[in-house]
Amino acid sequence: MKTKIIFLLITIFFLISAVGQLISDQQTIAFFSVGEGDASHIRLKNGFDIVIDGGPDQTFLSQLSQKMPFFDRTIELVILTHPDYDHLTGLNFLAERYQVDQILVSSAKSKSYAAVFWQEIVEAKAIPVTEVKAGDSILTGDKKLEILWPPAGYSSDKINNQSIVFSLTLDGVNFLFSGDIEVPVEEKLNGQSNLRADVLKVAHHGSNSSSTISFLSQIAPKYAIISVGQDNKFGHPNPEVLNRLREVKSEILRTDQLGAITFVYQDGQFQIETENIK
Repeated sequence: MKTKIIFLLITIFFLISAVGQLISDQQTIAFFSVGEGDASHIRLKNGFDIVIDGGPDQTFLSQLSQKMPFFDRTIELVILTHPDYDHLTGLNFLAERYQVDQILVSSAKSKSYAAVFWQEIVEAKAIPVTEVKAGDSILTGDKKLEILWPPAGYSSDKINNQSIVFSLTLDGVNFLFSGDIEVPVEEKLNGQSNLRADVLKVAHHGSNSSSTISFLSQIAPKYAIISVGQDNKFGHPNPEVLNRLREVKSEILRTDQLGAITFVYQDGQFQIETENIK
C-alpha cells in the first residue's frame, strides 16, 4: 500500500508540473553550460522549441530536459551555426533521443567524424535540412528570427566565418547569436542597422579573433554571454575582449562562472536565472 501511495504522489507531481508548463506564458532563452562549446535553447510560450548548436558532447541534454515538459520529445527547429565539433557533437545525441522537425545550416562543410555521423543520422531519420542565407526570416509577429550571415554563395577557408549569425526578437527584446565569426566577418556586418541587441552571445567563446570594439559598439549589448569552459587551454575569454565588453558597458555573464544562464520572459519582463556555481 505504501508503495502505491508513493507512486500515486509521484504521478500527481509530474502531472501538476506538466500542466503548469502547458499553461505557463513563460518564454525562455537558455545558454547551457557545456564546457568549451556552444549550446542554447529557446522555448516559446506556444511550446515551440529551438536548439542552437549542441556543444562538444551530450552534456547539454540534461539541461535541456529541465526546460521542457517531460512528455515533450519534439524539437521543432535546430540551428547548426557551423559544423565544428564543439557546436555539433551534442546534436548527434539530440537527434537520437528527440524528434527533430527541421534543421537550418550554413554552407559550411566538414568531414570530421561528428559531421559524418550527423549526416548519417539526419538522412536515416529523413529530417528536412535547409541551407539559410542572409535576409531569410523565420517566425512572425512579435517573434522574429532573422538570418544576418552568411550571404548567398559565400565561402571561406575558415569554417568559423561561415557561421550562421542571426537576430532573435521576442516582444521587443533583441538577442544576437554570432556563432564563431571572426574579425573579417564582423567588418562586413558593421553598419547594419539590425545589429543592435540587448543580449549578445559573444563570438568564439571570447577569443581575441573576434569582438572588435567597432563591432561591439554597433551592437551595444546590455548583456554579453560567453559560453566557455573552466580553465580551458585556449585562455578564453581573452582579457582584451573582456575589456572591450566593459568599454561598451556590457554586463558579462560567463557559463564557466555561472553555469547555465537563462533569460525568462513573463508578464512583460525578463529575469535572469543562473546556476550560480561561481
